[in-house]
Amino acid sequence: MSFNEAKGWKSKLVAPRKILSKIKPGMRIFLGTGVAEPCTLVKSLLDSDAGNLRDLEFIQLMSFGPAISITKTQNHKFRLKTFFAGWVASEEITSGRVDLVPTILSQIPILIQSGVIEIDAAFIQITPPDRSGFCSLGPAIDVARHAMEHASLVVGEINHDAPRTMGDTFVHINDFDFLVESQAQPIYFKRPPFDPVFDKVGANVASLIEDGSCLAFSAGPVFEALARHLQNKRHLGIHSPSFTDAVMDLVKSGAVSNRKKGNFLGKSLTSYAIGSPELLYWLHRNPLIEFQGIDVVTDPALIGRNDRTVVVLPVRKVDLSGGVALHSGKGNVGDGPSEAQAFFKGARFSKKGRTIIALPSRNLKNQPNILLSCEKVFPGDITVRFRAIKPSDVDEMRHLFYRFSDKSVYYRYFSPIKTMPHAKMQEYAAIDYTKTMSIVGLMGEPGTGRIVAEARYVRFPDKPLADVAFVVDEDFQGKGIASFLFRTLKKIAKEKGIRGFKADVLATNKGMLKVFESASDTPIQAVMDSGIYELNIPFDTENNAPDN
Repeated sequence: MSFNEAKGWKSKLVAPRKILSKIKPGMRIFLGTGVAEPCTLVKSLLDSDAGNLRDLEFIQLMSFGPAISITKTQNHKFRLKTFFAGWVASEEITSGRVDLVPTILSQIPILIQSGVIEIDAAFIQITPPDRSGFCSLGPAIDVARHAMEHASLVVGEINHDAPRTMGDTFVHINDFDFLVESQAQPIYFKRPPFDPVFDKVGANVASLIEDGSCLAFSAGPVFEALARHLQNKRHLGIHSPSFTDAVMDLVKSGAVSNRKKGNFLGKSLTSYAIGSPELLYWLHRNPLIEFQGIDVVTDPALIGRNDRTVVVLPVRKVDLSGGVALHSGKGNVGDGPSEAQAFFKGARFSKKGRTIIALPSRNLKNQPNILLSCEKVFPGDITVRFRAIKPSDVDEMRHLFYRFSDKSVYYRYFSPIKTMPHAKMQEYAAIDYTKTMSIVGLMGEPGTGRIVAEARYVRFPDKPLADVAFVVDEDFQGKGIASFLFRTLKKIAKEKGIRGFKADVLATNKGMLKVFESASDTPIQAVMDSGIYELNIPFDTENNAPDN
């Protein structure tokens, strides 16, 4: 059909029931993401009792609307596959009624193109066409274009309230087999209320962000507060999977120019919007906001072209090892692990890029969110808690020493030490946590546990290397405790600018040699001298000569 015919596109308008008659049992139907969910089509499908609407599979990146329905999933009408575990999908995934597809978002178009993710029909929300016949995909681009290209049935739901966004958003009316007029508004989200605790977190994060930085935003109280405290900055850039009311306010404040970016110069880059009616109205025909597919926005190489990329990740908890617990569940409409991973990589590629972990010091139960220890379960159901050594550990460290056999003492200290005076252990346990770092492993309840392992490094004063040593209670050797301590120390050392470890190990100490060999992910250089192996353990393969 030629669009040049007067009002020709309206000949494609049909009632939703016409679309439903085209659906066959077992079809895989792609639904527009999040706020761009084609709600009229989805509601019609869920409300219909037609016999052909059975065993359907919905595919949706994020589900914020009516696609999730406990009653409908229970009667075998359809099953949802989603790539995001937040919002209402969380409970359904946990219960087994919704399938979570864990993957890197930038790879989803490839999965569609290769047929790994098969799509039979695509239901897409669009704006009314312009005089040339082009519609906009509105507030969510993600992988809609790829889904349309691979579906045999493509249906557009025209929503007159959807914003006509700019960028790679335009699709021609002739790309659709049928059109349906929407009877629903786009999905809106209220802004988080002011919270004094998160306001302080936002202020602290903002103090670490320099003029000219490029930022990724998401929804939630941390970003709501952060945007307020960034309004006095200059020449900020936006390269963000989602665009919110908070980002809109930041752009309006004049703090964002996007003139320091390495790509999409002068424009804020995003893939989907989440927010209020005011936000969607502001995005309508706004040439400063560039919408692109999720494969473009979450490409680490593209992110890394922006100097001073700053990734802010709100988390629930962080422990000694650097492990973080992300927000999850029904209240989470922010980014998931896949997006976080992509932007972490991008920040590493970026010149002067950095990642900031943001969280209040305590939760709503007044419990600490920053855990000074972490637990790990080893073979034999052995639970060991790890934390930095404290001066008060003197007695426990002495008890550990006296549990050792003469052989273990000799392996650790290279001499047959028989006693460990209190004063000597006091000096050993009093470290500065910078040049010297020591991690102990404890068993038992916090406050009463006994130390069963200790590992430490001491930085050399004249080079970016550190001497490393371990000791594990003989009753718990061979469980992987030393290997875990090695990896933990290595992670801490790298963050402090140390480029490698050195260690002296007796040639007869086969167990410790095996620990270094198995736990290190880079080649180890070993030199034998008088029955002692001198080990050089570079952290990076490019740094094969730690002494240099």
